[in-house]
Parts: sequence; structure tokens; C-alpha cells
Amino acid sequence: MVRPVLEYAAPVWQNIPDFLSCKIESIQKRAMRIIFPLMNYNEALNTLNLKTLSDRRAHLCQVYIDRIRNENHPLHLMLPKQEEVVHNYNLSRTMRPTCKTKRTQEFVTHKYT
Repeated sequence: MVRPVLEYAAPVWQNIPDFLSCKIESIQKRAMRIIFPLMNYNEALNTLNLKTLSDRRAHLCQVYIDRIRNENHPLHLMLPKQEEVVHNYNLSRTMRPTCKTKRTQEFVTHKYT
């Protein structure tokens, strides 16, 4: 009952600072202490076959982007355009998303594409 509330709209706010991620994780830790008072957090997660919330958010974002990659998806146009990068030296050509700022690079549509 706790996880869906903590994961609501995760692709929108996934890239949060570490101190906020730790605060959110502490809510799940508290729930695990209530459910399994004699186990530490990692043992409780293993017993229930759960991931940490940060790992779960990353997974949810990857699934979200994978769905958007379908050309029929209404949000497909949100994905970053791919540009071909050609160097003057002998390297293979690579496709990279175009990002101008660090904040843009960390946004879910760039980070998980």
C-alpha cells in the first residue's frame, strides 16, 4: 500500500537530489521495520523480493520510455531527436540524443533513451 504512493508519477520526478531520495527511501525502511521488526532493511527487501525505491524508479522510467518508443504512442514526439556525430578521426559513427544542458540530459526522456 505504501509503494504505489511513493512511486506515483515517478518518470516526472525521478531525477531528484540524493537527500530527497534518501528521505523517500526512509519511508519504505520504516514500513519494513513495522512488517519485519527482527530483520534489517536489506533482509526484509530480499524476503519480499523487492528492490530499493531508487532502483524501482529507474526501472519504471525505463519501461515508460520503452512504451513511448512505439511510433503510435501519443508522446513519441517527446523523445529527443537523434543526431549523427561524425568525427574527423577514425571512429565509428554513433547516434546520440541532442542535449544542451545538464538538466536536460538528466530528464527522463534523455536519460533512459
